[in-house]
Amino acid sequence: MAKITAPVEGFNGISAGTQFTDGVGETDDENAIAYFERQGYTVGEVAAPAVTEPPVPAASKTPEEEEAEKVAAAAKVAAEEAAALAAFEKLGKDELITLAGNEGVDIASAKNNDERRAAITAARAAKP
Repeated sequence: MAKITAPVEGFNGISAGTQFTDGVGETDDENAIAYFERQGYTVGEVAAPAVTEPPVPAASKTPEEEEAEKVAAAAKVAAEEAAALAAFEKLGKDELITLAGNEGVDIASAKNNDERRAAITAARAAKP
């Protein structure tokens, strides 16, 4: 299918058997396309409509599959929390001071990293 644009902007009517609206028509007639090309019309391809696959309905899950997904999600959360705790435990003095400052935690009285971690943990637990 070819998209034909008339040389007269906004043309409405029929030319070479092709209906034009606002200067644009479509045809697959090879003779008409050849005529339009000779007469100075712009001839281009009509974009094919996108083919989309219908959505595949989700298969219903058995209670065992649903429970397995819940357990897997809980395990993932636990692993992420464990990794975050391990990273927190590895922070040095300067990093703990920066973290406390970012979280608005007063650690001025903390004498060592364990006390700094405890103050940050307590402040986090006190937040709603």
